[in-house]
Amino acid sequence: MARQGFGKIVGPAIIAFTEGTVLAILGILIFHVPLRGDVALMALGLAVFMLSVTSVGLMISTLTNTQQQAQIASFCVVMPCIILSGLTTPIENMPGWV
Repeated sequence: MARQGFGKIVGPAIIAFTEGTVLAILGILIFHVPLRGDVALMALGLAVFMLSVTSVGLMISTLTNTQQQAQIASFCVVMPCIILSGLTTPIENMPGWV
C-alpha cells in the first residue's frame, strides 16, 4: 500500500521541484537575489517541502469522497498553516501557547 501512495506522489513532487528550481534561478538572474549558503541544502529542503506538501494533498484526497469535501478540507489545513507561519502575523505577536 505504501508503494502505491509513493508512486502517486513522485510525479507531482518532481514537477513542483523543477518549478521551484526554475523560480529560484529566475529570481537570481532577473531580480538579482543573492544566493548565500549551500545550494545542495536548499535543494534538499525544497525536495522535503515538496514531498510533504504533495503527501498532505494525497492524504486529503484519500480521506474525502467529493471535490467539495476536498476543497473544504484543504482550506481547513492550508489556512492554519498560513496564519501560523508568520506570513500574515508576526510570530512575536502570537500568544505563547500557539
